[in-house]
Amino acid sequence: MFAVSRRKVERKQQRRARKQRRAATFSGKPSPKQTAHPVQPARQKVQVSKPTLKRAASADTHVARKRQKESEEAQDINIDKLSAAEKPQSFTRPISVLLQEKGQEAMQAEEAFQRQLAKKLGIKGKAAQQFTRSGAQQGNGVPGDVDASSDGSEDADSSRDDSSDDAPSESDTSAAEGSGKEDIHYLPKDNLYGAQETSISAGTYVPPALRARVKAGADGGALQRRVKGLLNRLAASNLQGIASEVAALMQQAGRLAVGDLLTDELLQAVVKGPRASAAFCGVTAAFFTGLAASLQAPELGARFAEATAMQLEAARLEGDTLACRNLVLLLGNLCMCGLLHVGILFSLLATFTARFDEEDVVMMHGLLGACGFHLRSQDPSALKDFIVAVHARAASSTMTQRARLLLDLIIDIKNNRKHSKSSAKADAAGLHMASEASLEPPVKAWLSKVDTAAVQLHGLSWDTLISSNKKGLWWLPGASRDDSSAAMTQLLAESAGAGEDGTRLLKLAAQQRLSTDVQRAAFCCLMGASDPAQAAERLLRLPLKGEAERTLVTVTVDCCLREAAWNPYYAHVLARLAAASKGHRTTLRVCMADRLKRTLAAADDLLGDEAHQEGDAVVRRRHNLACLLSTLLADRSLSMAVLKGQALTARRFWNAAFLRLFERLKSQERAAAIFSGLVRQPGMVELAGKIVTFLNGSLLPHLIQSSPNEQRRENLRQTIVSVEKLLRLGIGSTVNADTF
Repeated sequence: MFAVSRRKVERKQQRRARKQRRAATFSGKPSPKQTAHPVQPARQKVQVSKPTLKRAASADTHVARKRQKESEEAQDINIDKLSAAEKPQSFTRPISVLLQEKGQEAMQAEEAFQRQLAKKLGIKGKAAQQFTRSGAQQGNGVPGDVDASSDGSEDADSSRDDSSDDAPSESDTSAAEGSGKEDIHYLPKDNLYGAQETSISAGTYVPPALRARVKAGADGGALQRRVKGLLNRLAASNLQGIASEVAALMQQAGRLAVGDLLTDELLQAVVKGPRASAAFCGVTAAFFTGLAASLQAPELGARFAEATAMQLEAARLEGDTLACRNLVLLLGNLCMCGLLHVGILFSLLATFTARFDEEDVVMMHGLLGACGFHLRSQDPSALKDFIVAVHARAASSTMTQRARLLLDLIIDIKNNRKHSKSSAKADAAGLHMASEASLEPPVKAWLSKVDTAAVQLHGLSWDTLISSNKKGLWWLPGASRDDSSAAMTQLLAESAGAGEDGTRLLKLAAQQRLSTDVQRAAFCCLMGASDPAQAAERLLRLPLKGEAERTLVTVTVDCCLREAAWNPYYAHVLARLAAASKGHRTTLRVCMADRLKRTLAAADDLLGDEAHQEGDAVVRRRHNLACLLSTLLADRSLSMAVLKGQALTARRFWNAAFLRLFERLKSQERAAAIFSGLVRQPGMVELAGKIVTFLNGSLLPHLIQSSPNEQRRENLRQTIVSVEKLLRLGIGSTVNADTF
């Protein structure tokens, strides 16, 4: 029993001795065992695990900081009660200097501890220096930023968090100003990666414009790096793959943002690139053309062409010959790839010919060398006119060597001589002769697969590209010019012949809430004409296309519905427009169907007093719409298909419309010619059934009650009955045909 207890005591003593030796290893103090036996060597390498070293180091650092803080708190006195002369030197110096000295002392202590620890672990040489430096940086607890609004307390973190102590005392302010050594500023914080944080703190109001700018700046850097990474790998061999990755990036970050970044990066490379950049210009042109065609986004190509034109004009004004040569070469490759129509380049050549300076001759030579034979094959007549203009311009001025070489190149293109001595002479004279075969076969094969014709910019001129007054979808044919405003001004001058009438028409257009130039021009044409023929002629003379052309019909219909009383003038104008163009006829049908739905959506069945409660404006609008519909149907400017989808439940409106229609037809033959189309056209059987139900259930009873003239009433009744029989026979035959 005593032996067992003795062994336990010995094991406890051994464990205690091991703990003392381990503690002495990190503290540097000799253990009791080392003191009792001085014969043992003082330096002894001990294998200790890394987690144990980290815990021991952090424990010692924590103890040292705790003791330092306790000593400072013990020596703390009420500084505010002392005068400036009685304050210690540490309180009259700027707080930034104190914190800096305090940090240096802490750093020195940490370095000493790390050197001692490296010596204990047996680390020597550069490894010991690196170990000491990294350990001192990790163990230093001095704050890295100084708050200028601190009140001088030792705890910088607490003074930064406590808003009530932000204002410094008068004594501290005077002492800081008296020192004159350093101006204290807010220091930006560093994030985990060493970059300064510029984000706005929470709780601060940020205007919406600043929010968008900060967000764009935060996201734009990453997006720009991704775009640069893709463009750095751009080559003729992986052109299609890079375009696919860029298209996927556009789905994430937006087509406009990525397109602008691509334009900036590529144009910067072209402008600042080397002189022999024919291959790069060809790859760039093929990449942007194929990207726009694969996405079916002509706006990408339009913005890129516009930016290229702007860069060329800026480089010409600055006298940068290298940039001009590269940009002209890029334009030629864009035409070769199919993004630019040859008319744009002929317009550019005409601009060069009009100036015919030395720089213009150089750019003309580079452009013709890049795509001269392509221009010859696409538009020989335009090339012939250009050759005549160049010869006339050269004859009227002094011929230089470069001008002679340009004429030689033009003659070679005219005679279709691709290999001649003029190219060697041009290289010798400093004129870079680019080859048209700059596109590799894989690039041409990829461009042939995508639909480049759908995104080609045509109908534009060089002045359009460099103009700063472009609006909307300016790259579409006819949309880049402000023809509507010019036509409106001309037509206002012609209408009534006086300036006051034009001003009056503009005021009336503003009262009708016509905001666009096209709407105002159409309004002036309608109101300034003397008869429907003149109004239709003026409307058709406006150089409009697409959506702007459809505005003519909608403005005419709206003006008709806003009249105080029914005016057949607008019906005659619409009939002439529908007869002049199939597009106007389709627009009229769609517009009338839309106005019917919008006008009759409020109430389906209004009688007597209910109509007066709505107001005179709504009643006039419905009356004018019914009269306009019946007139257009009777004149066959509209087909009965315009009624497809209508419920025919607003009995007051439809009774007036159909009764006026049958009155204008005046005969059963004309009525049969109009309504027979319902039974002949597929898909109109349902509409024919609705009309038959309406004629029996609503129109005939209304005719008996409203018409005092018996002869007129009988004629209308016979016409209605004949139409009803015709529709019933057509419906029956259609049903029988479908059954069998």
